[in-house]
Amino acid sequence: MSLKNFRIEELGPIGGSTKASFITDKPDFVGFSPKYADPFITTFSAKLAQVDEVHSTRFYTKLIEQLTLAILVLIIGFRPNIRKLARYIDLAFSVTGMTQKQMGIQDVRVELKRKDVEKLLQRLKELLENCELHADALEAVGFTEEKYTELKDMRTALKAKSDAQKEKMQDKARAVADNMTLFEEVEEIILDIMATGKALYTFKHKERLPEYTISTKLNQIRQEKTEEQIQIEKIENGCDLFVTYKDEQGHALAGVGTSVVEFGMTAVSDAEGDSHVATVPTKPHGKVSVRSVLTGYVANTVSNVGLIAGEEVELHVVLRKVVESEPDVPPVS
Repeated sequence: MSLKNFRIEELGPIGGSTKASFITDKPDFVGFSPKYADPFITTFSAKLAQVDEVHSTRFYTKLIEQLTLAILVLIIGFRPNIRKLARYIDLAFSVTGMTQKQMGIQDVRVELKRKDVEKLLQRLKELLENCELHADALEAVGFTEEKYTELKDMRTALKAKSDAQKEKMQDKARAVADNMTLFEEVEEIILDIMATGKALYTFKHKERLPEYTISTKLNQIRQEKTEEQIQIEKIENGCDLFVTYKDEQGHALAGVGTSVVEFGMTAVSDAEGDSHVATVPTKPHGKVSVRSVLTGYVANTVSNVGLIAGEEVELHVVLRKVVESEPDVPPVS
């Protein structure tokens, strides 16, 4: 169900703004038509109050945004764990005979990218079941029971957040169905006021015209974002950057400081040489420079690293040791 010009969530704030404009210009409206004399504004105010009541009690806007943000954070949290599990699967292949694809890694990565929570939960379930079947071989190469439990607990948390979100969204959908007539009536009043406002102010007192323009009202409302909406957009437009460090002999390097130069975002590589910088903004640059620093090694900067919104980008960096110049030896006399 939808309205002609507005999102149902926008009715309250747009209605309130339109009401304020109408009250300011009420003499002009009443002079234009007796239709706008009392009780016009009283009726409009009462209907707006009803809309606000529905929004506040059954739309759960803030809670749904918080749950959406929590779900996206959990999805990002899976990525480094899945990358490490993929490596353990490779190491255990000689015993299990199972590739990453056969174990379910690729299917999970597809759903992490799509952010389809229901399918992701199912793919994670299948992956965890395969890990359980090959638990001994995986544990022998480092995928301990604690790491398995951590991944399992993350899936449980994701399901709980998803279930809570679905419950609130279902009630919101029912609220829309229950109150659609009210929403349509309020939209019609808003559009009626705007149409008359345009008739009044298109040629005279033009400075008032934007107050009765749909695009102006929508721009005002849609630019006012909650902290949750800002964070959700940041995640959806961000790119997860993974940097793997090795020395010239192929050994993993821990403790490497990673920084995304353009944004000042930093991370430090772990014992396996992996560094993860989450949600690097893809706007306005689209490409970034990644600087890597480790004591005793030559600093490295990789320029023009392309970013992909909502996805992962992997970078492999080899650092070489600083070669100390040999001390000068005085000539033998």
